[in-house]
Amino acid sequence: FGFINCVEELAMEYKHQEWQSCFQKQGLNPKPVMECYKSEHGHKLSLKYGRQTDALLPRHTSVPWVVVDSKPLYDNFGDFVAYICKAYKGRPPKICQHKQPGRGYPTARQAAEAGNRVGYNSGDFVLNDGVDDRTKRARANDN
Repeated sequence: FGFINCVEELAMEYKHQEWQSCFQKQGLNPKPVMECYKSEHGHKLSLKYGRQTDALLPRHTSVPWVVVDSKPLYDNFGDFVAYICKAYKGRPPKICQHKQPGRGYPTARQAAEAGNRVGYNSGDFVLNDGVDDRTKRARANDN
């Protein structure tokens, strides 16, 4: 999340062209990301996730558009850690053990700054019963 947060902060400052500086700021090796970014596989992933985003209901109206348990967080995405911890099934990630009495879970920014990670399986786009045909077609096109 720290990398994404860095890129989005640059975008808000109209410094889009400096996005690659976030690798160094976050202590990340740029090679795997850049290889994927420039590859055919990366292009296919971009199209796949674009179709899935376009199929969301309600339709996304801003970026980032965070969805937990099929519900958009709208402008409350800064508290996505709390939403994930509440929705998590199974053994929760370490970050969920940091709930503070009267203060709740760390914010997304605090989690990123602390180097915490909240994982998800982006390969499984699970559809709920009653989801419209447009969403099902987007999923079918990705298989």
